[in-house]
Amino acid sequence: MLKENKREHWIDIAKGIGIMLVVAGHEGNPFTYHYFFWFHMPLFFLLSGYLFKQIASKSELKALIYKRAKQLLIPYFMFFLLIASLKFFFTLPHNKTGAVLFIKDIFRSLYGGRALFDYYAVFWFITCLFLTQIVFAIICLFLKSNTARISIISLAFILAHIEIFFKLTKYPIPWAADIVLITLAYYGIGYYLRQIISTYKSLKFSLPIVLTSIVIVILAIFHKLPFNLDLKQQVYTNLALDLIIPIVLAIAICYLSQLLSMTLLKKPLANLGKHSLTIMYLHMPLNILLKMYFPAYGLIIFVLAGLLIPLIFSVLIEKSQLLRFLFHGHSVNVKKSPLLEIYTH
Repeated sequence: MLKENKREHWIDIAKGIGIMLVVAGHEGNPFTYHYFFWFHMPLFFLLSGYLFKQIASKSELKALIYKRAKQLLIPYFMFFLLIASLKFFFTLPHNKTGAVLFIKDIFRSLYGGRALFDYYAVFWFITCLFLTQIVFAIICLFLKSNTARISIISLAFILAHIEIFFKLTKYPIPWAADIVLITLAYYGIGYYLRQIISTYKSLKFSLPIVLTSIVIVILAIFHKLPFNLDLKQQVYTNLALDLIIPIVLAIAICYLSQLLSMTLLKKPLANLGKHSLTIMYLHMPLNILLKMYFPAYGLIIFVLAGLLIPLIFSVLIEKSQLLRFLFHGHSVNVKKSPLLEIYTH
């Protein structure tokens, strides 16, 4: 039987920090792009793995697939339709083939992955996360030995680098399915290292992570760390560093989040985290449209607009059961809203 995890508020804070890094990394600033990409997406996969609950049967696997499809794929297509409609409306005066582009965009949503860019640049993450969750669940269901599970995940991590080194794929793979080869490792580490991740007070765990993070930051400041990572563009070329740097920095963010959960920053950061997927979907198209009319603004306005406007939209969505289902993937209470029963089947 699948059960919900008791909510740990530091996880929402970590997601809040993560989504701020995502928005800042997409502004085009060379610094934020280079350094934030080292760990911001691995952080989300690690947190998702941390929350993974073991399944024990094929029926539970089916229930998990249904649940994750409802939570991730329904909002995926609804946000795609919303953004495609906004794009069509705002660009129609400048583009007479807007209707054709709208239809093409809708078909592109089915293919997904690295084939999506500009307005839809972040959509690869949703299908990749969905596939990562399901593949990891399948591995855990059919392989009972942790050694066998870790071996398969390690092999996938190596294959991800072989794919890039030998340029085995000439075209984007649907739903970013090949990127799952590397994200499985980040997800699996979140699951298997949950004790280390959640115990910042234990110096035997936290001290090595914090010290290594400091070393990484110092080396980066003095440009002594030749490292690049961009999961979507499949920029991963160093087997060791592609694992060590993202994981160490992501766990450091988790420790920081646990500390921040005892401060006044808890509530605003946790609110960002709770609405992080809506912010993920909307910050890029929103800023693209805003820059049509206000082209001169920089990083700070980009981040504020990319965070606050989607946050307001997400809070408003929460007020409607139907919209919560369509855009947030939350279940509809059919007892209170019998007319909406059709949307739950």
